[in-house]
Amino acid sequence: MGVRILLVALLLLCPPVWAQHFIDMPALRVPREGHTATLLRDGTVMVAGGTGSQGVAIKSVEIYDPVTRSWSVAESMNTARAQHSATLLRDGRVLVAGGIDGTQYLESVEIFDPSANTWFATPGLPTVRRAFHSASLLPNGQVLIAGGIGFPIDEDLEDTITFASCELFDPIEGEWRAGPPMASGRQMHSATSLPGGRVLVVGGLSDAGGNSSAELYDAARQQWRPAGELSTVRWSHTASLLTDGQVLVAGGFDANQPLSSTELLDLKTMRWRQGPPMRQARQLHSANLLSGGQLLVVGGIGGSQASMGAELYDPVAGRWQESVALRWPRYKHSATLLPGGAVLMVGGLNTERTLKEVEQLQR
Repeated sequence: MGVRILLVALLLLCPPVWAQHFIDMPALRVPREGHTATLLRDGTVMVAGGTGSQGVAIKSVEIYDPVTRSWSVAESMNTARAQHSATLLRDGRVLVAGGIDGTQYLESVEIFDPSANTWFATPGLPTVRRAFHSASLLPNGQVLIAGGIGFPIDEDLEDTITFASCELFDPIEGEWRAGPPMASGRQMHSATSLPGGRVLVVGGLSDAGGNSSAELYDAARQQWRPAGELSTVRWSHTASLLTDGQVLVAGGFDANQPLSSTELLDLKTMRWRQGPPMRQARQLHSANLLSGGQLLVVGGIGGSQASMGAELYDPVAGRWQESVALRWPRYKHSATLLPGGAVLMVGGLNTERTLKEVEQLQR
């Protein structure tokens, strides 16, 4: 009897692939890609902005309730935007910064208060209009905005610039200040929050081409330092902190083709090594660390086709295994790990259209 109870407990904690499946959820009211999805403190998910089916940036906001499995319409943002950032602040509000409205890069910033269902205008980015940047919440409650592409606010240039510059937002004071710049300009990079108030920035695309470098931001010292080199340039990849203390960088694009390769950074030694390749090359996919320690990689695009494929990385065994397929092929979607362990897949693109379809991985 004791063995049976233990087996059941293990299955609940880390169910096998055959116990997982994607199911259709109620669709978005508005199709969108390049949006943000933020898990709020009450367990609901706020989906904001993005590019709609007509190729135009939108400002509408929808909130998903996983308990009732229903969507509700929230107050729209003041500015339509896509490829922006959205950061959950320590007080439960959401900071939305930058992006592109379809024709212009944005310096505008606004804060959503879920309790009041209201957006508040906030001082804009002080020096540059940027999109495809990263935003990381630091232990002191400030937000680090790093990199991206766009234009200086006070200059009218013909060509865009990929930024190495960083800016820090203090939500208590409601003010921005300049942060230390990275060594390299980068957009479509990854930014992974690590223990001790560190942020690992990896890869990306610069004005000179693909980037293979990594940098580590130390919030306590307020400085960047080198964090080694990948074996190849890549952007539009994912980077995930695993339970064993390693960071797994998966897929992306190297200027020639989507990648199936992965690389692992050991945070103790700060050394990179090759990881096992995924079963499928993909970029613009999603990656979520599940409660059992496995990493779920979903969708993306490889070659000319959006993918329905999903796979799981087991850091203990050090290998990938195929998971259940999506119901809809998609890339540039959002994937949110819900409090109960399910993963919510929202919107994105397939090879034919912008999606309003939503699905959820049940475990």
